[in-house]
Amino acid sequence: FLSNLYKTDILKQAIDHVVKEGRSAKELLQTLRNLGLKAYIVPYQSSHYLLLQEVKRVVLFVYKDKSSYPNRNIPPCLLYLDDKKRLYNVTLAGDALERHERWVGISHDYSAWQAMLAMVVLCRSFPCAFVSSEESEHNIGVKPAYLSLILGLVLTEEVSLAWMNAALFVGGAPSVAAYSLTSGVPTDFLRKMVIFTLALAGAATGWIQRYLTVLGAGGACAVLASNLGSRAWKFLGWKHVPSTNFLGRLFAFFCSVIAGICLPHLGHREMQIGGKVAMETILKTSVIVGAGFVLSDYDRVQEFIIVGSEVCDQQFVNIAVGLWWCISLMLSICMFQRNRPRQDEEANFDEALVQETQSSPLGYTIPSLPNYLMDPSLIYRDEEDKSCCTVGMEALIGIAMAFTGGSTILFTAFTEIDDSFSAVNATGLFFS
Repeated sequence: FLSNLYKTDILKQAIDHVVKEGRSAKELLQTLRNLGLKAYIVPYQSSHYLLLQEVKRVVLFVYKDKSSYPNRNIPPCLLYLDDKKRLYNVTLAGDALERHERWVGISHDYSAWQAMLAMVVLCRSFPCAFVSSEESEHNIGVKPAYLSLILGLVLTEEVSLAWMNAALFVGGAPSVAAYSLTSGVPTDFLRKMVIFTLALAGAATGWIQRYLTVLGAGGACAVLASNLGSRAWKFLGWKHVPSTNFLGRLFAFFCSVIAGICLPHLGHREMQIGGKVAMETILKTSVIVGAGFVLSDYDRVQEFIIVGSEVCDQQFVNIAVGLWWCISLMLSICMFQRNRPRQDEEANFDEALVQETQSSPLGYTIPSLPNYLMDPSLIYRDEEDKSCCTVGMEALIGIAMAFTGGSTILFTAFTEIDDSFSAVNATGLFFS
């Protein structure tokens, strides 16, 4: 048994041997391994671009290793060894840090019962997809007056960062910084797609409106279920699925949706507490969701939330949601009883030696080492990556574009050529 102070002294001595005496970094790796830690060292690179590629290569390797590694309680660290043999913690700044702060804030304000209630109420719009064309001509069918506002403003936390949560909790991403390095997709694009689809549905008419509304409502249900399922996956401690590319993360998102549909009650924060608090939370949520769905069956409520759904046949939805409510509640209770909260098995390592931080690509840093900040959004290719145009040629092209574009805009201001196209109704072409 070694005390925390003695372990810290051993680690500092190994770092000094590398930094001050110029010894091989393998000695530090062996010391970390003996102390129950794991580290990866990125060697010096001639440019930030090459260094970023090396960091991404290590992150992808740990991605695969984390999915199959038998002991996930060993925290990995990522270190950088510069040309003067100085060691640093690799940390990301800029967009990666902003993503982490936003993720923490949204996770704190997330409400599982609101997500479940929104899911069942949105199901009221699905029967309207089967309204006949004759009925739709008489303005029978859903009209999404408030859906985009409700999802975009009221339920912001519940529909946000579903893709990231699936990558972190289901796909096993080491940290938010690792996700930022390897995601390759815009932040929270699923929420933007859902809200944009519902906004288009509000401007459309006829059968296009009905199908766009059902598509937007279905996408919203999938996003809500994914956020519930990702948190349930984390609580149950299930094995991570491989997700080192887009298809892998799409599969992780699909798994989170299935988990959210089957075990939605395990997405509460209170599940980590366990005991009566968690069980009472499950029961209270089931009552709220059931009562909210029954209340939404009244026409007056449907006219306020999903205008037009009150004239659609809700019999199938009542049956489907009733069965789901019963089965998901029983499954959640059974899985909770079988998976009692563990007393933080991940605390097998010493927090005095490493510090958990989402700004590190691997999730942990060594406090006794300085940080080496990298901003992936500002990384540039080195001077060896020549393009066909020089900087001066590109500047001339920009000046020419400025004159051409400005002249065109000024020309439309003093002529009526743009009014000649007023006879073409663009909105009618797309939404008639």
